[in-house]
Amino acid sequence: MYVSIYTNEALMRFVGEPMAHEDAVRAFNAFLHSNQRGDLQRACCWVVDHGAEAQETVGLLAVIPHPDAAEIGVMVTEAWQGRKVAQEVIGFLSGYLFQYGGWLRTFSRHVRENEAGAGVMRRLGFREMALVPGGARFRGWEMVRDEWKERHSVVPPAMK
Repeated sequence: MYVSIYTNEALMRFVGEPMAHEDAVRAFNAFLHSNQRGDLQRACCWVVDHGAEAQETVGLLAVIPHPDAAEIGVMVTEAWQGRKVAQEVIGFLSGYLFQYGGWLRTFSRHVRENEAGAGVMRRLGFREMALVPGGARFRGWEMVRDEWKERHSVVPPAMK
């Protein structure tokens, strides 16, 4: 799944250049190794499924740590695009990272032409970033934990 998504030119048009097959295999193996630790301060990747009985793979969700923030990435298969999958999983993972991962800031990025991605980030309350990792080709969106807490009036005791 990982390799097929990250080498797919049609899917990658929203986030960047498709990876060479060998590079995608290496990246997938690195995620497998990192996932075994279960540490949200390290890179992690999960498969997003739908349906309780006949599970259908919807896409991938990842967190990539940076020195001052956790980057959230989501890739949705063609069949599930436009069905609010990215909005749901980015919203969930942001909250989880703020509540349990110890992160004070999260961000996500996509190519400038991805207006649907920009709409997702606006609806979630992310602010557009002035400086984006990867350069001017990308639009970045960030949220800090205090902003997230304001948007979600119920604050878990662990966050007070």
